[in-house]
Amino acid sequence: MPLPRTGAPSRPAERLTRSAPARIVVTKDGPYLVSGDVPLSKQTIVTDEEGGSEAWEESAPFKPQKTYALCRCGHSKSKPFCDGAHAKVGFDGTETASRERYLSEARAIEGPTMVLTDSEKLCAFARFCDPNGKVWNQVERSDDPAINTRCVMSIAPVCLLFVGVGG
Repeated sequence: MPLPRTGAPSRPAERLTRSAPARIVVTKDGPYLVSGDVPLSKQTIVTDEEGGSEAWEESAPFKPQKTYALCRCGHSKSKPFCDGAHAKVGFDGTETASRERYLSEARAIEGPTMVLTDSEKLCAFARFCDPNGKVWNQVERSDDPAINTRCVMSIAPVCLLFVGVGG
């Protein structure tokens, strides 16, 4: 039986986050420097029998530290931590992200009861949109309540947005 919440943090890592403000510094051509006693754990995608993404599962947290150097180049042998590989591979950390508004970059897919906007450039490819015949193909059948619910439940909030149509 779960213990009642008293307002006090239940894990040591939660207590640490309240003691110092979190800060992330993007170093030039190097790692992210995260400070402020931020808890860190690995997140893994949980799949169903068919391989469709269902949820994120949190692993045991890493040992709390006051500062983390997190790999940004993708070449570290000790991910998520930086091991200096960025210097060996000549990593160019120049920001290339667009500053355009989401809706100016997204395409709209219209269905009978909803409009789905999708910006593939923002997709993290976590596959939450793939189950049940791909959400993009289901929008055209969104007047079916079962399909409508499935569409809304399977969206990835970063790259897809549903807007209801009609009253």
